[in-house]
Amino acid sequence: RKKNCLDDLSNGLLVGKFAEKLKRLNISVGVSYDGPYQDIYRVLPNGKGSRDLFLKSIEEARKKGLKIYG
Repeated sequence: RKKNCLDDLSNGLLVGKFAEKLKRLNISVGVSYDGPYQDIYRVLPNGKGSRDLFLKSIEEARKKGLKIYG
C-alpha cells in the first residue's frame, strides 16, 4: 500500500500549534526564515517582530517529532 505524503511551505508561526496533526497526516513542513531581518520584514499585527514566536513554534514542532526543512 502506497503511503501518501504532502509537503507544505510556511512562515512557521503556527507550525508548533498544529505539529501533532501535521505529523499524523504525514505532512512535512518547509519554513522560511529571514535571519536577522525576521523582526523587520515579518511584523505581527501588534507591531512586534515575529522572530521569538517563530523560534518557539519551530522548537515546539520539533519536540513533537514533526519534520521541519528550511
